[in-house]
Amino acid sequence: MDFFANQERAQRLTRLMLALFAIAVVCIVLAVDVAAGFAYVSYRSTQGHAQDISLSGVPHQVYWVTSALVISLIALGSLERTRALAEGGGATAEMMGGRRIALDSADAAERRLLNIVQEMAIAAGIALPQVYVMDGQPAINAFVTGHSPNDAAISVTQGALKHLERDELQGVVAHEFSHILNGDMRLNMRLVGLLAGIVVLGSLGHFLMEVSYDGGGRLRRVKDLGWLSILGAAACLVGALGVFWGRLIKAAVSRQREFLADASAVQFTRNPEGIANALRCIDDHGSGMVLRYGEELSHMYFSAGLKGFFATHPPLHARVRRILGSNRHLVRGSIDDHANGQGGANTPRTVAPPEPPAEMMTGVGQLTGGQMDFARNLLTALPPQMLHAIATAQGAKVALFALVLGEGLARVPQFNCIRTAAGNTVAQAVARQADWLAPYGPGARLPVLDLATATLRRQPQNDNAATLNVMYQTILADGKVTLGEFVLLALCRQRLLPGKQLVERLSLRQAAPSATLVLSLLRRGGANPRLADADTLAMAAVQTDDALPQSATTFEAIDKALGQLRQLAPRPKAFFIKACFQALNADAPTTAAEGHLLRAICASLDVPMPPQGAWAPV
Repeated sequence: MDFFANQERAQRLTRLMLALFAIAVVCIVLAVDVAAGFAYVSYRSTQGHAQDISLSGVPHQVYWVTSALVISLIALGSLERTRALAEGGGATAEMMGGRRIALDSADAAERRLLNIVQEMAIAAGIALPQVYVMDGQPAINAFVTGHSPNDAAISVTQGALKHLERDELQGVVAHEFSHILNGDMRLNMRLVGLLAGIVVLGSLGHFLMEVSYDGGGRLRRVKDLGWLSILGAAACLVGALGVFWGRLIKAAVSRQREFLADASAVQFTRNPEGIANALRCIDDHGSGMVLRYGEELSHMYFSAGLKGFFATHPPLHARVRRILGSNRHLVRGSIDDHANGQGGANTPRTVAPPEPPAEMMTGVGQLTGGQMDFARNLLTALPPQMLHAIATAQGAKVALFALVLGEGLARVPQFNCIRTAAGNTVAQAVARQADWLAPYGPGARLPVLDLATATLRRQPQNDNAATLNVMYQTILADGKVTLGEFVLLALCRQRLLPGKQLVERLSLRQAAPSATLVLSLLRRGGANPRLADADTLAMAAVQTDDALPQSATTFEAIDKALGQLRQLAPRPKAFFIKACFQALNADAPTTAAEGHLLRAICASLDVPMPPQGAWAPV
C-alpha cells in the first residue's frame, strides 16, 4: 500500500467527485427551471393569458434568473459549510456533538481509547489526533475529521466504548487511522462541503413548510401564506433530487475505500479478529447515529446505515469475509474463528523485524508490528510523572522547552534564558524533564512533542506564540543552532499556530529554491556529488556542519522553505524525501540521529514516517 500512490488516488477521486457534483448541479438547476416554467405558465393562465400556456412561451429571462439564484444558493451552502469545516478536525467533531477527552481523563474506558490512539499515532509518525466521544450515542460507530494528519480528530460513540473490547476498539481506531494516512479524511471533508450545497434546497423547503404550518399540522391563518407551502413543497421535491445525487456521489467515492481501510487496519494491528469482531458487534448492536449533520457525514462513519445501491459502505458480511476469508461468518466469537489458529487478544503474535533505513520509502504511511511495539514500549517506559505532567498545559510547555535544552556547558545559557522568561520554578522543571528524556535519545523527541502539542493545541494562540518564542530564544542562547532544532521548532509552530489549509499541487521545479535550502543543510560536506534522481532540482550541496552558525541561515528561511515544500503534489513530495535520504546517506550510512531528523522533516511536510530499524530503539 504505497502512501503516495494512495494520496494520488485520493486526488483522482476528488476530481471524480467534482465532476459528479457539476452534473448534480446541472440536474438540480434544470429541475428548478422546469418548476419555475410551470409556475410562470400557471400564473399567466390565472391572468387570462391562455395563449402562453406552454414552457416554450416562458421568457428566457425567467430561466436565467432562476438558474442564477439556484447556483448562487448552492454555492453559498457549499462555501458556508466549507468555511465551518476549515476550523479543523476538532471543531468539526464538536459541531457533530462530540466531547473532547482530556489527556488526563480519569474514566477507564476513555483512558483505554486515548492509549490506543497514542500508540498508533507514535507508531505511524503523525501528530496525536484529538479524541472525542459521542455521548448519548448507544450504537457502535466512529469517524475521523480534519484536513491533514496534523489536524485530525477521532470521534468514537459511547456505544463503542461500552461494547467493544480493547482489540476490537483498536481495530476500529486503526481503520480510522487508515483514512488519515490514505488521504480519505481530506477527501471526505471536501465532500461534506460540496454536499451541503446540493441539499440546501431541501433544507430551505423544510423551513418553508415549517413556517407555513403550525405545530398541529394545520396551515397557518395568515393572509397570502399558502404560497409558502407550495413553494416549500416544490423545494422539498428538488431537495430530494439533491439527496439522491448526494448519496450517489458518496457511494461512488467511499465504498471501495472502506475495503482498503479494513485491510490497512489488519496490517497495522496484526490482528484480523479485532476489526472483524467489531463488525460483528455492530451487527448485534447497530451503528445508526442520530446527529444533526448525520446525512451529510454518513460516508465518514466506520459503518453507515444505508444499504443497497446508495450504500457508502460495503455490507458487514462482505467486509468480514474480506478480512477473515470466505469460511468465516458473521457471528462474534464463533468457534470457527479460531479454527486456523487466528485467535483474538490471547493469540501470540510475531514481531516483524525492523526495516533497514534503505527501505524507508516503502515504510511511509505504513505500520508494522515492530513499530506498534516500539510505541507501546515507549509509552510504558517514559516516567509516569512526565506523562502526567504533559497532560496539563504547563507541563506540556515544560516538555517542549526540555526538548531543546542542551547538555553540559551549553545548558547554562539556555537554563538562564528559560528562567528569565518563565521563572525559576519552570526552569527547574525543564531541567528535570530533560534529564528524564536523556536516556531515551533522539527517538523520544517526536513522540514527546506529539503528546505536548496535543495538549497545547486547544490553548489560545497568543499563549502558544509566547511558548514558541521562549523555545526560539532557548535555541539561540547557546550560540549555535542545529537543523534538528530548527525543524522541531518549525513543527511545533505548524501544530500550534496553524495557518490556512494548503493545496498540494506544486511541482519540484516550482519549489526548487526551498528544496535546495533544506537538502543543502542535510549535506555533511564532501565533494558535492550529483544526487541520483535529483536532476530537476538543479542543486549543488553546500558544505556545512550539523551545528550551523546563526549567520548561516535563519529560522524564517527554513520555516518558509518547509511551508512551501508542504504544498508539493504527492509524487514530487516522494521524490524530494528520497533526495533527502540520499543527501544524508551520500557519504556514510544514515545514523540514528539523522534518521530522527529526517522523520521530523517528514512530519513537518505532513508525511507520516514511522520509526524504522535503527531509528526506533528506546
